[in-house]
Amino acid sequence: MNNLNWRLGLDLGTNSIGWSVFSLDKDNEVLELVDLGVRIFSDGRDSKTNEPLAVSRRIARGQRKSIYRRKLRRKQTFRLLQKQGLFPKDKNDCMELKGLNPYELRIKALDEKLTPFELGRVLFNLSVRRGFKSNRKDGTREEISEKKNDSEIKSQSDMQTHLEKAIQESGYRTLGEYLYKNQKENKGIRFVPGRMTYYPTRKMYEQEFNEIRNVQEKFYKDIDWDEIYKTIFTQRPLKPQPRGYCIYMKEKERTYKAMPCSQKLRILQDIRNLAYYDEDRKKIYLNDNQDSVLYDLLNSKEKVTFDQMRKALKLNEKCTFNLEENRDFLNGNATSVKMRSKNRFGKLWDELPLEEQDNIIETIFEAEEDIAVYQVIEKYNLTEEQKDFIVKNTVLPGGTAMLCKEVSEKLVKRMEEISDLEYDKAVSSLGFTFSDQKVEQCDVLPYYGKILIGSTMGVDPTADENNPEKRYGKISNPTVHVALNQTRVIVNNLIKVYGKPSQIAVELSRDLKNSVEKRAEISRLQNERAKQNVILNKNIAEFYSAAYPGKVFYPNRNDRLKYRLWKELESGFGHKCIYCGKNIESTELFTKNIEIEHILPYSKTLLDAESNLTVAHANCNSYKAERSPYEAFGSSPAGYNWDEIVFRANQLKNPSKKNKFSANAMEAFNKDSSFIARQLTDNQYIAKAALRYLKCLVENPSDVWATNGAMTKFLRDKWELDSILCRKFTEKEVAFLGLKPEQVGNYKKNRFDHRHHAIDAVVIALTDRSMVQKLATKNSHKGNRIEVPELPLHREDFIEKVKNIIVSFKPEHGSEGKLSKETLLGKIKIHGKEKFVCRENLIALNEKNLDEIVDEKIKSDVKKYVEKHKGEKIENVLTEYSKNTGIKKVRCINRVQTPIEITSGKIPRYLAPEDYFAAIIWEIPGDKKTYKAQYIRRNEVTKNSNNQTVVKKEVLDSGKPHPAAKQLCIVHKDDYLEFSVNGNLLKCRIAGFSATQNKLDIRPIYAVNDCADWIYSTNENMLESGWKVQKGQNFVSVNTLFGTKNAKPVTVNPIGRVFRKK
Repeated sequence: MNNLNWRLGLDLGTNSIGWSVFSLDKDNEVLELVDLGVRIFSDGRDSKTNEPLAVSRRIARGQRKSIYRRKLRRKQTFRLLQKQGLFPKDKNDCMELKGLNPYELRIKALDEKLTPFELGRVLFNLSVRRGFKSNRKDGTREEISEKKNDSEIKSQSDMQTHLEKAIQESGYRTLGEYLYKNQKENKGIRFVPGRMTYYPTRKMYEQEFNEIRNVQEKFYKDIDWDEIYKTIFTQRPLKPQPRGYCIYMKEKERTYKAMPCSQKLRILQDIRNLAYYDEDRKKIYLNDNQDSVLYDLLNSKEKVTFDQMRKALKLNEKCTFNLEENRDFLNGNATSVKMRSKNRFGKLWDELPLEEQDNIIETIFEAEEDIAVYQVIEKYNLTEEQKDFIVKNTVLPGGTAMLCKEVSEKLVKRMEEISDLEYDKAVSSLGFTFSDQKVEQCDVLPYYGKILIGSTMGVDPTADENNPEKRYGKISNPTVHVALNQTRVIVNNLIKVYGKPSQIAVELSRDLKNSVEKRAEISRLQNERAKQNVILNKNIAEFYSAAYPGKVFYPNRNDRLKYRLWKELESGFGHKCIYCGKNIESTELFTKNIEIEHILPYSKTLLDAESNLTVAHANCNSYKAERSPYEAFGSSPAGYNWDEIVFRANQLKNPSKKNKFSANAMEAFNKDSSFIARQLTDNQYIAKAALRYLKCLVENPSDVWATNGAMTKFLRDKWELDSILCRKFTEKEVAFLGLKPEQVGNYKKNRFDHRHHAIDAVVIALTDRSMVQKLATKNSHKGNRIEVPELPLHREDFIEKVKNIIVSFKPEHGSEGKLSKETLLGKIKIHGKEKFVCRENLIALNEKNLDEIVDEKIKSDVKKYVEKHKGEKIENVLTEYSKNTGIKKVRCINRVQTPIEITSGKIPRYLAPEDYFAAIIWEIPGDKKTYKAQYIRRNEVTKNSNNQTVVKKEVLDSGKPHPAAKQLCIVHKDDYLEFSVNGNLLKCRIAGFSATQNKLDIRPIYAVNDCADWIYSTNENMLESGWKVQKGQNFVSVNTLFGTKNAKPVTVNPIGRVFRKK
């Protein structure tokens, strides 16, 4: 089939890809559905925090490196002091020096000669605790509030300043003298976070070193003081973080979002896109004077609300802005607001040219030492206090823009010069074009970085072509990185079977396009909505019972939407129909008399968002038909009054809805693009990048397009494709299963079966220009009902193909990955035996773990306290003990017997191994064969001569359960097994291991979560018999699985083809 003329449909998600293959005729019209499938993979993020997995590992790795370097520095200092004759050679003699009080010696060193070993003790103590030094680029600086009470100490900077002032006022000469003589007032000598109001800095220790050197150097002239100073105080510089390259000048790095040029360019873009609707809902664009007023206003504040903009432009409060539909405010120039404060530049900031402002801010971002910032601001007429405040107390938000500084500055100047010049025209007027628009034609999809030049970071042109990720870099978003790599795997496998596609239709999920912060915000809103739904269901059920006494009602999403829209009408004018002005009673809300109505016609906008919906009487909706409010009622036909309609519309709180009642609402909606183009366009950056990547496979760039999601949902609903997978519940089933109304509502849209991604991919592939044109033509009449073309597939054949999908999971076979837990283990001796210990949260321990606490006194106290509160929850008891004693973490003996030793470096380190990632299945001979799993961690595998991952021989030998045991297979998470149940052959994926119980957690290959949700939600015709309703993990004994059920491993490739060993 390599010569097939075909279209590929792709539904790209954060951890899934649905795909479909359609054959085409010579005019590229769809003939039939040839193939479809689903690929599931990890999205590279922590499921709880939504942060990239690399983040927590990078933070922990950084902490381990710091600990290692600290130990190495102390060891090097010790060796150097021994070499200089300041420490004895004998180990026991060195241990005796521990008895000397270093703080007493540090004071003594300021006045008289110390013995060599006393001096060594002092210098080594300075290296043990050498104070905090903030690298300007490490993100540890905190900003002091400019309005804070002088006596209030909150930030790290406050505590440093407080300590400097305290030492100066006390009359003590050094930090050591102050700490030792004030230990009672300070509740100790060492700094303890949360207990003390001071924070010692590196500078204080360096000053003390120099004071001691000034006194002692005349007695010890042969000592290399400079080398000792360097060994104690030198700190490694931070590596610069890659920022990616400008989309117009690919040789220039992107600049920072906080740069004045970036701030001003964003403001100018917002203003050029801004318009407002007057009291009569007429859309008006800003004139030059209004542009100027808003530009000055936004540059003077961190953010500006739309009420503030109305006031500045002297507009009526009923006027609304077009950008108000999706935002609560516009961001201003936060950088300039900060820099023009009286503690920094004051009014002088606004007198500086843009280039000088950018240079100052760029230096603040990139300078490693404070001196570099002082040098840049030295030429300005500032007080010493202002200079210090700028250098030490200016913290700006991070993040990079898409453009470099040079391009941004030019665009700002051009758009300031020409008041009505829009961004894209400004770009063209300066002669800029995308540096990476041309796409190289390829027979298969290469690594995406080779195509998306300018969109990746960490590029190394000298790297080998066999390591494309290093050579071409990668997109910084790990979820997008994984999704594009999996797209390449799927597409190239399909090309092997069908040849290159002629056309590609793609849709990116909202989660894939959104940032971490945006996804977290969406998740928060969804959780809030879920809680609200429980309350809404109760209210709706009461309304429905009033309309239909004696009937049971399970509200769904549509019912809740109708209720919310009805509640929205009560603001200002009661629950009145916005068109006729008659009341909508609660008892008729869920009858046929009241309908959900699209304010702007759906057939012309495909806008199904809540911002385009209201509830109205059925006869009003029928009369309005496929027209905008103005088109239907602007002439005040019999029974309707346009002025009253506008009055009621102006009472709505949602600005977007208000704007849709303007006379030119449809004209404004169509201004950006045509009806068809809007459905086949996705303007988000990630969508554009995905399209550019896929275009390397086709000759005509227009043969690759992205749908925007609204059309996909609409067609799927109208063709009733959800019913293929969804189970229909009867009242008896609901009662028997004990389901809550919100659960029934959730199961009506089946997201618990992976195959729904493939169904979406089918709809995406069918959404082409021809389909959109047919839809528009079919709904060009004045009827109220929205119609769609028939599904261009044989439904029964389609259902059968969906049923037979083999979902493909990306297995984790490689040795690469998380090797160990994040926390370092300490190695100590207890009763003469070596033990490994780690610090654990006290409240996380259970009663069995208490004996593992290392400190005997703490262990005894904790056990007595727990015994005293016997019968109470251990977590509550330990929480109370922690509050009373201030003990939050305790050292415990590590429960893992064989930690991993990190041998690289000069100091050994130890880590607890990560959980198991594979299992070897052993067949044990006997009268009746039995089966046992040996569970393998990543540190127990290695690479063989063919670069394949294999289990180490010593691990195999030690784990073999019987001398004659036979290795049956090795399985990993997300591998497949095929086994029989009552004569039926089933496939499952391995979801986890239970080493203590010799069990595997197996799940149906179609189930998104557990067996219970899948069975409850899925159409019975799409279920596999043999699976039980099981919530959570579904553990099955290895002996049962490979013995009774005769399980065999099978391989499933990325496009769902099954391969069995012969």
